[in-house]
Amino acid sequence: MGPWANALEDSALALGAQAKASGKYSVAIGRSTSALKEGGIAIGLNSATYAERAIAQGFASISTGDGAIAIGDHAISQGKYGISIGVNSAINNVGTATNIIIGNGAYAGRGTQPSKLTMLLKPSEQKISVDENPEKIGGTEYIANSAEGIRRTAVSKYHLIFPKYAKQFENSIAFGTLAQTVGHQSIAFGAGTRASGADSLSFGIAAESRGHYSLAIGSSAVAKRESGIAIGRIATAHADNSVSIGTYSQVIIDGGVALGDHSIADRGENSVGVDFSGKYTGIDANNHYILKGELKTESEAMQTDINNAKERFKTDVEKYSELSELRNLIEGEIPAANSTFNSRNNRYTQLQNQMNSSN
Repeated sequence: MGPWANALEDSALALGAQAKASGKYSVAIGRSTSALKEGGIAIGLNSATYAERAIAQGFASISTGDGAIAIGDHAISQGKYGISIGVNSAINNVGTATNIIIGNGAYAGRGTQPSKLTMLLKPSEQKISVDENPEKIGGTEYIANSAEGIRRTAVSKYHLIFPKYAKQFENSIAFGTLAQTVGHQSIAFGAGTRASGADSLSFGIAAESRGHYSLAIGSSAVAKRESGIAIGRIATAHADNSVSIGTYSQVIIDGGVALGDHSIADRGENSVGVDFSGKYTGIDANNHYILKGELKTESEAMQTDINNAKERFKTDVEKYSELSELRNLIEGEIPAANSTFNSRNNRYTQLQNQMNSSN
């Protein structure tokens, strides 16, 4: 219904000027809308669905994956079953599945989004040339129409190529204005967040998890390397397996831990602190940890002092034992001597009395 509207299959509905419903049970409502596959639904000026059961709603919104949903002006959903909601939101995962992004300008796909225009490809197309002048944009009429009014970066003399990717960016979630998920099974939650590592998580304004399995929580927190953890405002984990917790905290060495406000973990030779990674410690032939260098010297000197103290204590104990025995001896003999003296004294007195009586 409408000028040049076309419903080409059974149970298809085309409503609006130049609306086109060419798939069975498809629905195209609005000027220049296109629902090209079975069960597809396109609603809004220049919106289009290129896959089965796909839904596109909003000005120039596009869904190219089976079961994909794109809602919002210029929203694009290219992965199977992907859900893209928000103005200029985009899922760039051709051949992948199960991505969800919510928020104006939110993005999930491969690498940094170079231009809003690069998201407007059908699965059968593999490149688009973008020149400084909008009128030179190639592709179908839907791509050309969608270019109007989009804020973009000119990529003059370059071709942006999107091959059929392996299942590399599935199960990612981006939530928030300009949130981006680039890694497999990654999550970006908050305005300007970015999760570019596989199984990574970013949570907080402008938080970024770059390494695989990394975690960044807090405003502008960044986990740059694999398994890095950054928690706190502007906390940064620069190295693999590092943990940085606290405002402005930083870890610069692999496996390092920084805990507390403005704390820094740097265990290199030119930094303050002890480098337990090799300069002062080692492993002997029996796989026992040993000390080396200056730390070993100080430890041995301390142990010598301890041994000397132990020897002095042992000598004191021996002397105390001797004195204790002498005391016990004296305390035992004095009563006996007193008893003997008293007995003899009594006997002497008796004898003296007998002698006096005989006279």
